[in-house]
Amino acid sequence: MTYQGAQAGVRTIPAGGLPVWAEPNPALQPTTRAAPGLQVQVLEYTTGWAKIAFHNGWVGWVDARAFEASSARVSKPAITPLPAIGAALIVLGGFLPWLTAGGEDASAWDIPVMSLVDHTSTAEDPKTGLMLLVVLLAGVPYLTRKPFPQVFNLLLAGVAAFAGLGTILLINDLVGVSLGIGVFVTLGGAVALAAELFVTRRSGR
Repeated sequence: MTYQGAQAGVRTIPAGGLPVWAEPNPALQPTTRAAPGLQVQVLEYTTGWAKIAFHNGWVGWVDARAFEASSARVSKPAITPLPAIGAALIVLGGFLPWLTAGGEDASAWDIPVMSLVDHTSTAEDPKTGLMLLVVLLAGVPYLTRKPFPQVFNLLLAGVAAFAGLGTILLINDLVGVSLGIGVFVTLGGAVALAAELFVTRRSGR
């Protein structure tokens, strides 16, 4: 009996390796031995046998029982909730007060981006709040089910960190102005975005 489907896919040769036959016939001598840890593509199964393809295109047969007893599927990269949490905090923080003076508040949507760079710019647009919206890209993997390269979220975190730290430096040149909670919420979101890189590395994913 031959069958394909859920059990086919990329697999890993178990510890100790496996003998490989040119045909699913135990009366023949194995033609080679697959090294442990080697990733192979399972093409199909027959009764007691698994047909596998190596990265160089060579195809052979292994004992399905030995293969299934020790091998495991190669897991898909995990998509953690940290990017979504971080992006939500950053966007939320953009609408909360960033600067407070004389009973008046200013959010990131009131602060020109260029003022964070030179502290003297009179340009009104674009606003910092608009720049922060770029972190919404962190939600794309939840739609596509394909995670971004880990460094991408680090870059998004850098955008939020630039805005928050730039505002902290800005108030040094402003009299009677204090920081609002929005800056801290945004920086917390940047930390959550960046944290995924270190969490996934530590867990070995």
